[in-house]
Amino acid sequence: MFLRSPFEASIIIEDDVEIVSDLLERASQILVAVPTVDIVKLFNHRIRGFRRITTTISGDEIGRCLHGPQGSAACYIVTRNGARKITTAMQIMAFPFDVALERGWDHGANIVTVRENIIELSRHSQNTQIGTRADYRATKFSGARRLPTHVLRVIDICARHLTNSLWTALRAEDAIHPLLFRVGTSLGRFALRRINVCSMETVLIR
Repeated sequence: MFLRSPFEASIIIEDDVEIVSDLLERASQILVAVPTVDIVKLFNHRIRGFRRITTTISGDEIGRCLHGPQGSAACYIVTRNGARKITTAMQIMAFPFDVALERGWDHGANIVTVRENIIELSRHSQNTQIGTRADYRATKFSGARRLPTHVLRVIDICARHLTNSLWTALRAEDAIHPLLFRVGTSLGRFALRRINVCSMETVLIR
């Protein structure tokens, strides 16, 4: 529906989000501050290894996390370009949606996040018909059966660091020799594709 609309960006909100009065204003400021990004997460369960890119006029810091997953897809901005990328790449799901959304090296979208959550979850967010945190913990593998999960986490951390370096290089394109830039980014994209293949193989083993 969004891709058939005339709008250039949309805010995706889950039904257990507490909407704040200045959400649209701050979202607009974010798009002005980072006009080339495809997706901006406005809520996370955790922020680790945050690397700031810029700050909006309202003081919202925008950047990327070197450690994840950050958790939650409760509220995020997606541009028309970003929507095209994720709807194409994520037609077949191998991860939970919130985890897959963060994997920009997989779907190809330039995804960033705010450092401090712009919205919060409502009190109804604890009511669920799917499963509680205790239910999730009870189904987790332990011991040797959890080894593929640890391997996948290490691979994802490597991909996050490489993605951050690659997008930083893209922003600095004018500051380095064009030939070196093309070679570096080509090698980076190749490495990200190989990392994604390794991730998928780990999921299949699991």
